[in-house]
Amino acid sequence: MRHLVLLGGSTGVGKSTAMKLLETRLAKAGFLDVDYVLRTSPDLAGERRRVYVPQQVVETIWRYLDFGCDTVVVSWVFAHAWQYQPILDAFRIDVDRITQLYLVADERELLNRVKLRFKAQGSDGDLQGRLEFAVNRSQLIENLPFQKIDVTSIGPVEMADRVATEILERTT
Repeated sequence: MRHLVLLGGSTGVGKSTAMKLLETRLAKAGFLDVDYVLRTSPDLAGERRRVYVPQQVVETIWRYLDFGCDTVVVSWVFAHAWQYQPILDAFRIDVDRITQLYLVADERELLNRVKLRFKAQGSDGDLQGRLEFAVNRSQLIENLPFQKIDVTSIGPVEMADRVATEILERTT
């Protein structure tokens, strides 16, 4: 059974951490963090990126499936239809199951996580801009009609266990 999982959530909610931990919880699975598909300078953002990034993601998912992955987990914010719809459309017929899961946390916890991550990375960038981005994306995600897992008061291991359970329940 071929299963595509789109794991969404705001910046700082724990998607990358969950992905790392899922590697030991899922067999015959591929893991794609979209943030690493295309890293460009800000001047290359915009409408062209809205087409290019989903195309690159679709091509990479195909490579995972061709390699023999039964499950492919793709992690990105997925707050807008332009981010997830082209991927859903590309695989609606060619996989047995598509699951969209979103990690969410209350605003206070989310802001705390973004600040801690910013500090840990030794970033010199715009902390306020990152905080506003995280809150904005979180609000957009809250309005999406997909399943959400509240990670406000749980640690990384329990978060990964919950995500793995949701994926495995939908695979069998």
